[in-house]
Amino acid sequence: MPARQSNPKDKKGGRAKNPPGARTAAGRTRLRSRSTVVNPSWKPVAKHTKNYALNTFDSGIRLLMNKVPEGVYEEVHDALSDARNQVAVSLETLRVPPNKQDYDHLSTTLVNLKQTKAQLSQRYKSLSKALDKQEKELQKMEDEKISLQDFGKLPGKHHPLLLEPLENDLHLNFSTVK
Repeated sequence: MPARQSNPKDKKGGRAKNPPGARTAAGRTRLRSRSTVVNPSWKPVAKHTKNYALNTFDSGIRLLMNKVPEGVYEEVHDALSDARNQVAVSLETLRVPPNKQDYDHLSTTLVNLKQTKAQLSQRYKSLSKALDKQEKELQKMEDEKISLQDFGKLPGKHHPLLLEPLENDLHLNFSTVK
């Protein structure tokens, strides 16, 4: 049998406490409360904030429960319900700074950002289509330019009259026009 390692808390005469989040014999996690110094100007959490937090928690539980297999459904549901209830109890005694947070403003801002993203995405698609169309037209113009430059270089394709120099016959001077 291996020798038991000593724990500093064992020397004080008591058993060592489980660290926060350690599993107990019942299989549940035991949370150790922390004592913190609370500023006297801090106030309890507002009712709408509690409702918002618990509604968010409930939505998360519903989403998670859709993914849970049949065999462990009850255990998972019980664990998540216990966690939700612990959060609800903590929210009742929690004291926070008196700053007011406007969660409704955040949700409307999120909706506005999603709408703006959809509009920008649509605009991006239309601009991409227009750019592709312009690139095709540019390619056609470049091809036409190359074919016009090569017009006199391939004598077998053109009519003989087009191949004769016209400057002398028409008394034109193209050297001055540029």
